[in-house]
Amino acid sequence: MTKTYKHTTDQTVAELLKIVETGDDVLITRDGKPIAVLTAALPTPQAVASMKAFDIPDSFYENLPGY
Repeated sequence: MTKTYKHTTDQTVAELLKIVETGDDVLITRDGKPIAVLTAALPTPQAVASMKAFDIPDSFYENLPGY
């Protein structure tokens, strides 16, 4: 993990994003205390619309408590 200080991040955001794009996280600190972690965004999940539809038979619910 790369470490940087809050007062330097204003000038180096583009550089920090390059670090994150390579797979490393960036820890941002103030007075030696961690305040944030810059990390890569998660990939977009597959759309639910691409899932195949199916029917759940009533017998599935028979063994569930409280049903």
